[in-house]
Amino acid sequence: MNFVLIESVREKLAKVMLAFMLLITLLFASGTLILNYSIEFTGGVVYTLDASIEAVQSRLGENTSLMISGSSNGATVQMADESGLTMSDQEYLNAHQLARDTIGASLGQALISASLYGMGIAFLGVMIYLSMRYNSAMAIATLIALVHDIAFTLFVLSVFHIEVSSIVVGALLAIIGYSINDSVVTLDRVRTLIREEEKNPVQTAMEMTLRRNVNTAVSTLIVIVSLFIFGGESMHAFSLTLFAGVGVGMFSSLTIVPYWVSIKKNSGAFAVSKRPSPEGEL
Repeated sequence: MNFVLIESVREKLAKVMLAFMLLITLLFASGTLILNYSIEFTGGVVYTLDASIEAVQSRLGENTSLMISGSSNGATVQMADESGLTMSDQEYLNAHQLARDTIGASLGQALISASLYGMGIAFLGVMIYLSMRYNSAMAIATLIALVHDIAFTLFVLSVFHIEVSSIVVGALLAIIGYSINDSVVTLDRVRTLIREEEKNPVQTAMEMTLRRNVNTAVSTLIVIVSLFIFGGESMHAFSLTLFAGVGVGMFSSLTIVPYWVSIKKNSGAFAVSKRPSPEGEL
């Protein structure tokens, strides 16, 4: 990862990542990329069965309108409506049914709105905190990196057709927290070095925090991989979402954030109070 310490390389990577973020945004806006929303968001019918997932897939797997998940202890079958069921499919579901739930489309729209509000509040909270703690340039740098991380994660969800459920939304909110962690560490060091009138505070801060940031991200990714392997099928979408977000978040905090801060500092639109900062303050 030492290549990100080379300022010219870091700048080129940041430009490529920002261009990719804009491309992803355009692809989603044009409808070229779409998300695979779960029944929680689209509405439909959910059957909870007492049969194992292997038995259910063997019996109903040929019906492409059904989404089957679960384990050896039980399974759930989701569908937009029951019109795609054959008579034998319906009889099988009735014979093994533990519960049947209907989710209305209006509830799904309410969940989408609540998810968007939650992410919006998270972004706003980050902006307010960083603006008060550091300055607007640092806050904007972190916000751009966050938008990039979420956009890339949504791109992965779309390309690999990962179902977007409330659990995945929770993972997206967690990514916001993980993404700002490394950025804040670097920004705090930049602020301290500016107060100490360091000649090149951004480059020096990168050299001082690179190993710490990489080690933190890698250790987090190892835990996420363990969650994917041992957490069961129900945790696959959650862990894959976290893996994509935390992984790309490591690179954005090492490229986009210092690149934007360098631009603002070189342009003179960067002010930091000379008030000394307590050692280790974040």
